Amino acid sequence: HTVVVFNVREPKKLEVSSIEDAIQLMPSTDSVELIEDYNDLFEGKKFVFYCSVGRRSPALVSRLGNATLTLGAQSLQNLISGFLGGSTWAIN
Repeated sequence: HTVVVFNVREPKKLEVSSIEDAIQLMPSTDSVELIEDYNDLFEGKKFVFYCSVGRRSPALVSRLGNATLTLGAQSLQNLISGFLGGSTWAIN
């Protein structure tokens, strides 16, 4: 896969809906945790983050900043309006 999808929602929300094969991240995840847990996924991949309504995932993308890009990720993207809000993709 060239795209890695991250679900930035609490575990209880996964029972309601999710994108197949998305990796669940807590909204409080920081770049150190992401790097430690998923370092093997970075090289040449596009990271896409989503949440329910588009508040938690852009905050996480903002916190992660360039840390993931310096490790070889191609881009960080956010799902505007969230999973439930008539979403469109945006590159952050």
